[in-house]
Amino acid sequence: MRNVTGPPPLSPPRPAGWSECDGVFVSPEPVGVDPEYPEHLRDWLATIEPKHFWFRSRAQLIAATVRAQVGGEGWLELGCGNGYVLAEVGRRYRGPCFGQELSRHALTIARTRTTAALYLCPPHDVPLRNLSGVGFFDVIEHLPDDVAGLRIARRYLKTGGVVLLTVPAHPWLWSQADEVSGHQRRYTRNSLVGVMESAGLRVEFCRPFFGSLLPELLLRRTIRLRDPNAALRMFLQPPPMVVNEALRAITQLEGRLCRLGLTPFGTSLLALGRNT
Repeated sequence: MRNVTGPPPLSPPRPAGWSECDGVFVSPEPVGVDPEYPEHLRDWLATIEPKHFWFRSRAQLIAATVRAQVGGEGWLELGCGNGYVLAEVGRRYRGPCFGQELSRHALTIARTRTTAALYLCPPHDVPLRNLSGVGFFDVIEHLPDDVAGLRIARRYLKTGGVVLLTVPAHPWLWSQADEVSGHQRRYTRNSLVGVMESAGLRVEFCRPFFGSLLPELLLRRTIRLRDPNAALRMFLQPPPMVVNEALRAITQLEGRLCRLGLTPFGTSLLALGRNT
């Protein structure tokens, strides 16, 4: 049984030249594979996302920010993965939602979670324009050229629309977790603002969040396993239930403080840039 959330689907027309398969629009342009996320890993992530405090608190922070900051003319998440964040946004956002991914398998999972229109295509090929907002959530750190990625996001925006993004913070927190996750970099506040401005965005805020996770990330720097898959599973595995619930409460509070601009330190950054 489907467990979709959000407003009833708007059933946008199928783009000319595209096909439709299982509720997903498929681009005629070839879509490359994503070696960082094999199908078995996506299936495993789909089982832990609703349980893991980090995924839950992060999705709630993003969704609340979208609701407060993004107009109602449409929201697109680039690299929406399994659709966990997209589904949370759909519960709160007042306009139509859209998601883009390179993985058909990820969109098959996303289709069970959200009524948003889903597009299997390269990031530059989504047939949408003049939207109020575009999201990049822990995506641009994977890109060889992060400025080019943000310029692609700008193409979908109306004047005054916004790009909202999250990234991992602090290069000195680099660990094997970043390597096995396919990260190219971690960001300082200044480096992220510089990238956004180079892409033509006016940065309205860049805020840290989840500072309570600093001890865990410092510990990760000391850990190195021979098997990358084992390392990734260890780093992403939810902690024991009592710890997980405690961290969920703490990170949800930190998310609320972040929205108010009251977090002096964090292990990730949440930033908003406007298309002027």
